Formats: sequence, C-alpha cells, structure tokens
Amino acid sequence: KFSFALIYLPNRELAPANANAMQTHFYTQLQLGSSEALAYWYDRYQQMLFYFGRRWLKDHFVVENLVQDCFIKLWQQRETLESPQHIFFFLRLVMKRGCISHFTQAQQQFNRSLHRLEQ
Repeated sequence: KFSFALIYLPNRELAPANANAMQTHFYTQLQLGSSEALAYWYDRYQQMLFYFGRRWLKDHFVVENLVQDCFIKLWQQRETLESPQHIFFFLRLVMKRGCISHFTQAQQQFNRSLHRLEQ
C-alpha cells in the first residue's frame, strides 16, 4: 500500500463566498479531475473518517490506510457522484465497508483469538 499527503492552499480570490457555492464549485472541479478539489474534500473529511474508523478498529495504521483508500476510491468514482452531499455519504460508506472487511479477514480473526487467549 502507499500513502499520500495532500496540501490544500486555497486561492481566496477565486473561492466562492458561501459554503454551498464552495462545495458545488469543488464538486464540479472534482468531477473534471482537479487535484485541488480532491485536496479540498480530503481536508474537509479526513479527520472525521479517521475517527469514524477508530470506533471500529483500534489499529491506528490500518485506519490511516483505510482513510487513504477512501479518497482513492472517491477519485476513481468521482464521475458517478450525483451531488456534493453524496461525497460525505460515499466516503463514510467506503470507510465502513473497509473496516468491516478488515475486521472479518481470517488473519485478523486469528489475531483477535490469540489476543483473547493472552488476556
């Protein structure tokens, strides 16, 4: 797996004035393939996704990787999203499925069983 860090430096002169207009702007730019738009959505939701994942999994490293996977999938599926509001629900669903998938892997079940025996 790989990880990437995104830095969003807004150009305040070009950014729309209100939040809904800004979300619509970055939604449209994301669909057109703008990496700045991806950085905007990353900055907006990465911390929330991390805490959501930590409720499911206790492994900090795994959760960080799942957050990265969420944004990779967002990039891959950017043309299929219907509105800016769907981005939040899409990311949350991808994170939930990633956590469940990780939790149900046979290797993880073995590790949890072994951990229980140690306690």
